[in-house]
Amino acid sequence: MKKVNIFLDSSALIAGIISETGAAHVLLQLGETEDIILIISEMVVNETKRSNSQKIS
Repeated sequence: MKKVNIFLDSSALIAGIISETGAAHVLLQLGETEDIILIISEMVVNETKRSNSQKIS
């Protein structure tokens, strides 16, 4: 069966990390088990880091 490619934006990435019960978390789990292919751009990684550092400050 062909695997589905899923592009995650920064809000989906953050939501998936924070919540253990939401759909975004399920996507991260499916990506970890390689049932789907997750695609995250460098821009999303930078935006997530920037957002995370603002919340910590």
